[in-house]
Amino acid sequence: MNNLKYHFSGLLTVIIWSLTYLSTKVVLRVVSPIELCLIRFSIGYLTLLLLKRPKNFYIDLKADLNIILSGFFGIFLYFIIENSATK
Repeated sequence: MNNLKYHFSGLLTVIIWSLTYLSTKVVLRVVSPIELCLIRFSIGYLTLLLLKRPKNFYIDLKADLNIILSGFFGIFLYFIIENSATK
């Protein structure tokens, strides 16, 4: 039973991930690739912040800045290039 939960979550991840390419093609008709990346990462950041909010919540600007810079140079640029090529 426990393996079924992991298989289902993996399948759900694959389905959602594959639908993002199709939705990207549609959304790029309305917004620019940079706007799409900003919207996508803002939604992801807020979702993770809500799901994984610790009890003693405080914003550590230095740690958040490191995470933002890592995400920008590692993932954000990749998606800008991908979205530009898709458009």
